Amino acid sequence: MNKKDYIAELNSVHAPDSLKANIEQLQAVQPKAKRSYLKISGIVAACLAVVIAASAVFGGTLSASKSNNISEESDIVLDYAPEYSADYADSAGSLHYTNGANSTPSSVKPTSSRKLVKTATVEIHTKDADSLMKKINEKLTAEGGYSTQYSDDKYNESLTVVTTLQIPTEKLDDFISFLEDSGTVVSKRVETADITDSYTDIESKITAYEAEENTLLEILKKCETVSDVIEVQDRLSTVRAELETLKSTKEKYDTQVSYSSINLTIYEVERVQKPATGFSAEVLEKLKDNLYDIGQFFRELGIFLLSASPYIAMIAVVAAVVIVIIKKKRR
Repeated sequence: MNKKDYIAELNSVHAPDSLKANIEQLQAVQPKAKRSYLKISGIVAACLAVVIAASAVFGGTLSASKSNNISEESDIVLDYAPEYSADYADSAGSLHYTNGANSTPSSVKPTSSRKLVKTATVEIHTKDADSLMKKINEKLTAEGGYSTQYSDDKYNESLTVVTTLQIPTEKLDDFISFLEDSGTVVSKRVETADITDSYTDIESKITAYEAEENTLLEILKKCETVSDVIEVQDRLSTVRAELETLKSTKEKYDTQVSYSSINLTIYEVERVQKPATGFSAEVLEKLKDNLYDIGQFFRELGIFLLSASPYIAMIAVVAAVVIVIIKKKRR
C-alpha cells in the first residue's frame, strides 16, 4: 500500500490531523533486495579475481620449480656399487657385505644398432641336384660361409638334398639371388628376429659380474679369517660360473647376428616348372602340364608292359592251350 492510499484509509477512519501530518513527511524507502544482490555479486567477483591472480602466481612458481627439478634430475648420475662391498667397521675384524644383485652399472650403454637374426628358407627344383650342390658349395666357400647340416635321400632315381648354410649377414641377399639364378626357386621366406633387448641385458649382467669379481678379489686380499676367505671364494666361484655362461650366450648371439642361416631344400625333378605370370603364360603352362602328364602315362604304361612281358607271354601261352582244348571238345 502506498502513502496516498494509506492517508485515504486514515481519513475513512477519522485519524487525527497530527498523524496525517507525520505520514505526509515520510520519505519513500527504496527496496534493499536489489542493493544486497549487487553487493554480494561484487564480493563474489572480487574473490574470484583474487583466486585467479593467486593461481597464476603460484602456478608459474610451481611450474618453474618442477622444470628446475626435472633438469636437476636429468643431471643425476647413478653410481654403481659392486654387488658385494666390504665393511670393516666391525672392531672384531669380521667380514660383512651387502648384496646388490639387481644393481645396474651406469657405464653400460644401450647398443647403438639393432641386433637382428635373419633366417631364410629356400626350396629349389633342378634336374641335377649333385651339380647344383657342388656349385653352391663353391659359392659358399668364396663368400666365407659354411654348412652346419647336410642330408640327402634318393627315391625313384630322384635326389632330395636338405642342408643348412651359414652365410655372412651382409651377403645374404646376394646369395639368395645366386640361388635364384642357379635353379628354379619355388618358395622363399626370410624371417628376422630382434634380440637387441636380450643382448643388452646380457652385456649389462656381464659388466656387473665383472665389477663384482674385481671387488671380491680386493676383499679376498683383506680377509683375516679362514671363514671369511671360504665365504668370499664360494661367492667368487659362483660369479665366475655365471660370467662363463653369460659370455658363452653372448658369443652365440654374436654368431647369430653376424651369420644368417639358410635352410635349403633341393628337389631333383625330371621337368622344371617355372612360375607363370599372366593369363596366356598360365594357359600355356597348364597345356604343357597336361601334355606332359599324357606322355608320362604312356611312358609308364610302356615300362609296365615291357617289364611284365614274361608274365604276359606265359598268360598268352596258357590262354592259347585252353582255347585249343575247348575247340577239340566241341568237335
